[in-house]
Amino acid sequence: LSILAIIPNIFASSFILGIIGFLSIPLDIMTITIAAITIGIAVDNTIHYLYRFKEFNKNNKMIDAINLTNRSAGLAVFTTSITIALGFSILSLSSFIPTVIFGIFTSMAMIFAMIGVLILLPSLISLLASENELGLKDTEKSIITSLLGSIAKRHNFLIFSITLIIITASTVFEVYHVDGFY
Repeated sequence: LSILAIIPNIFASSFILGIIGFLSIPLDIMTITIAAITIGIAVDNTIHYLYRFKEFNKNNKMIDAINLTNRSAGLAVFTTSITIALGFSILSLSSFIPTVIFGIFTSMAMIFAMIGVLILLPSLISLLASENELGLKDTEKSIITSLLGSIAKRHNFLIFSITLIIITASTVFEVYHVDGFY
């Protein structure tokens, strides 16, 4: 699980730095700090999510543990991420352009970090689980949990592949931008 926890964190920071590179925004002290903040928040969210998952996975089937984790820690991750994103978005009202850029991209990064933890991480967990561990046949789920669970179960390799493509493309955009190839 520890190796899986790294992937959503890399996803969020790479994605936001890739967008910054794609838009040809130069890296300075304000924009590079976004990656550090993103990793810090994403790691906290990931630890919270995985801790709850491990607790629920002791006495439940894996899909039940994922559903219970989404209902408890997932709600906390969602709430804190939205709150932090709204807080950083206030900086976009500044008259100082670097602060505006910092606020906008940090808000976006918090949303990407949340998506990484709430969608990518459960998909990766279910990707590594066997059919018996998931226990999809006898599970009662809400509509949202059912939808996310079925997407994660049926398309987990696709989600993982798209994530790797996004991370690679984001890194390439940023490297080209830093080296002056744009």
